[in-house]
Amino acid sequence: MLPNNAAGGAERAARVCLDEARERLVAADEPEGAALALTQQALLDVAAGALGGAQICFGFARDFYRAAHQPAAAVELAALAARALAALASADADGWFREAITGADRTLDHGSFGCAARSSNPSKTNA
Repeated sequence: MLPNNAAGGAERAARVCLDEARERLVAADEPEGAALALTQQALLDVAAGALGGAQICFGFARDFYRAAHQPAAAVELAALAARALAALASADADGWFREAITGADRTLDHGSFGCAARSSNPSKTNA
């Protein structure tokens, strides 16, 4: 395990790299990559107890997934946000849980998850 000052330096370096990656991915019109960088930033914020920053990053990540027409990824992000915030007993977790459930229902209704329910060949399942 790294000493506190080394861990803090590694975290700062990771934040700088993620911020730079996000900017480049946005400039390259790669919303899914930007969403991934924002998700990692949000998880760093959760680990540091900066829940306000985490909420902002999770929200932007979700919006980037939606802009990329990746509703399943947006649902998975909402579920991740809910679990991360619930682990810290944040009241904000409930909203993310509701969003994940509602989004999953809506996504399944539109057949956007690549699951067995969509498959025209019953022998091919994602069990």
